[in-house]
Amino acid sequence: PARATFYLTGVFHRKLGMLFAESFVRLGVKRAMVVHSDEGLDEISPAGNTHCWVVRDGEIEEKDISPESFGLPAYSLDLVMGGEPEENMRTFRDLLKGKQGPCLDYVVMNAAAALWVAGMAPDLKAAAVMAKKAISSGRAH
Repeated sequence: PARATFYLTGVFHRKLGMLFAESFVRLGVKRAMVVHSDEGLDEISPAGNTHCWVVRDGEIEEKDISPESFGLPAYSLDLVMGGEPEENMRTFRDLLKGKQGPCLDYVVMNAAAALWVAGMAPDLKAAAVMAKKAISSGRAH
């Protein structure tokens, strides 16, 4: 369908990670990151380790990343959990205003991974700085 050359995708079960990564290799994807957190999230976790399958130049590298990989502190999942629609809307608006805290860092980590996968930053820490600047400057919306 889209024939994208860069992917950041999460899997709901760790056993699917390698399958997705191998599929990206077969599709000729330039770079991809498949993620699954130790807490069972299909995205990068703010609370601890996230296992990654990184596809680059036809090769797959498995590694673990954490909030520290982005230069950010870890947060309990209950600090970033959604709630009622009105609460989620307030949280989203606060994020767009650059309100500091667990929710912003959670979004920054996942945005940073996408920036890194796209080749826009040399590492996850630099990508996190870029993502945070884009959000706080208003460029992200």
